[in-house]
Amino acid sequence: MKKKLPLYNLVLTDEEEGVDMVSFVDAPAIEQDFFAFSKHQTFKADPSRKIVTGAMMIPDIPIYRNDGKEEFMVIFSRPTVEKIAQKFFKKGFSNNVNVDHSEKVDGVYLYESFITDKERGIVSPKGHPKVPNGTWFGSYKVDNESIWQSVLDGTFKGFSVEGMFNRQLMKMSIEDEVDILFNDL
Repeated sequence: MKKKLPLYNLVLTDEEEGVDMVSFVDAPAIEQDFFAFSKHQTFKADPSRKIVTGAMMIPDIPIYRNDGKEEFMVIFSRPTVEKIAQKFFKKGFSNNVNVDHSEKVDGVYLYESFITDKERGIVSPKGHPKVPNGTWFGSYKVDNESIWQSVLDGTFKGFSVEGMFNRQLMKMSIEDEVDILFNDL
């Protein structure tokens, strides 16, 4: 069954809004898995490093949401992703990590972050799919053995950001509405 859903641009409008937590998840909303530097991956590095790297936010890609009342799509613009990343670090949230948007965990921290910017020569990491300019990447050091094992065994496949944002309905004509294909149950 096909549905036409409204598309919202998520923006920051006050000091309280932004990303305050990053979750290790099995199905990232941005549909981009991270990659781990370990013997189980195609990347060559010392498995004792326990580092996982991936896209945290990708600008201008529609993300399906369902808040219990309505189904809709959201996007973050490139300037908004940059503001979110800057605010995340300014507020000191690099140690705020949980699993599957619930249990906060210790022993996992963001130690490296960048936003792709072709004009500055900052591009997607080697071996990672090409993503739009303005994609926010992060690398987490995982000292928590339980979390690291869950990365290695494929339980966690990517990052999902948590935060508060203001929604602005994008001006759309019928042709601009986003089609989403749902599997019939």
